[in-house]
Amino acid sequence: MADGEQWCLIESDPGLLTDLIGKIGVKGVQCEELYAPSVDELSRLDPVYGLIFLFKYGGEKSAKEAPITHTVEDLFFAQQMVTNACATQALVNILMNVPGLDLGQELTDFKGFTATLPPDMKGMAIGQSEKIRQVHNSYAKQEVFSMEGPPKTDQDAFHFLAYVPHNGRLYELDGLNQGPVDHGAFAGDNWYSTAEKAVTDRIAKFGGDEIRFNLCALVKDRTALYTEQIEVEKSTAEPNTFKIQELEDKIAVEVEKRKMYATESVRRKHNYIPFILEAVRMMASREKLGPVVEEAKTKQKARIEAQKAKKEAEGKLAPYL
Repeated sequence: MADGEQWCLIESDPGLLTDLIGKIGVKGVQCEELYAPSVDELSRLDPVYGLIFLFKYGGEKSAKEAPITHTVEDLFFAQQMVTNACATQALVNILMNVPGLDLGQELTDFKGFTATLPPDMKGMAIGQSEKIRQVHNSYAKQEVFSMEGPPKTDQDAFHFLAYVPHNGRLYELDGLNQGPVDHGAFAGDNWYSTAEKAVTDRIAKFGGDEIRFNLCALVKDRTALYTEQIEVEKSTAEPNTFKIQELEDKIAVEVEKRKMYATESVRRKHNYIPFILEAVRMMASREKLGPVVEEAKTKQKARIEAQKAKKEAEGKLAPYL
């Protein structure tokens, strides 16, 4: 890639991912956070088109499943060829495999252009898409300083991958693999139990001391879904007014949620750094910065001492537990 075309790190946040999908041009879907990879949770959000799983890269304590080496007919899979693009990469890998979805002009053209390309070239095409890169990078965190040099190596790295149902089988689409991982067949259209097992097994490979995971589901737009259900209910001989009111209340919740997402998006992208620097400058000019800094140091030292004391107490009690 050319200089200046780096991709930023972005959060695993349902509002951010929903906003990102919409800005690329996709219609009729949204992301919802899951608190457990359970059949009940997935059924609650039905229909679910795919899962986006965030985990600590390289944290597995046991071997992962090997990817398949054969080509799966009509399954879109792109390898990750661009650093930091894994969140958008996982989304694209799901979106391209949802039958009948309104992808918008950008992804419709992209899908047609990459249809016959191998996974690595599909990944390169994602990296070269100006539209996708610009939308992705619009969620970059503001930083006080931008420093040249090698990336920090003392920070944990996290990675996104996707799970999608396709022709009666569940596939794990990890852009860092050369091919999909086949998690087996499922009966009918209900792939949720297969997904629960696949995600649970993947989490188990990290051991019990790792808890930093995040799971989001790509689902049908809730407002559209509830509106359709209202129309169906109204078309019956004796419409259930209680059910209709319940669905209208759900739509109202979704409207408020989207407003909250929009507000969070503005705050996420807003550059607060000039305000913070000006506030610090004014405090310093009025000789109020020094006392505040000293107070902060005192509080931090007290917190450190409290943490040390807690660890020592836990160490002494541990043999008796």
